Amino acid sequence: MKAIQYRPTFYSGFTNKEVEFDTVEELLNIDFVKSWSEDKGFCRYSLSGDHLMAEFNNGKNWWVVCFIRCTLDLPQFKAQKTRTKKKRLDEKKNNKNTTKVS
Repeated sequence: MKAIQYRPTFYSGFTNKEVEFDTVEELLNIDFVKSWSEDKGFCRYSLSGDHLMAEFNNGKNWWVVCFIRCTLDLPQFKAQKTRTKKKRLDEKKNNKNTTKVS
């Protein structure tokens, strides 16, 4: 099996690493994978299709770590529902329009 490091397209001058692995343990000990788990707020690794994800702050934040094309025994990634900016502004507006009766 192979892990192919992911970097956003705006990164230039780098070559993404490709590393062979045989087990989940080996995958999670690859340097460009393991470094994510050492960051503050790291929660877990999960899979989204052929993407290995690093989740932070109980899954509220996440990043793609690498591409893998195999079946692994890791949790499936599920993005948490978040309030959009428009929804937050609507809620704020509604709260201002609510008057308290004493």
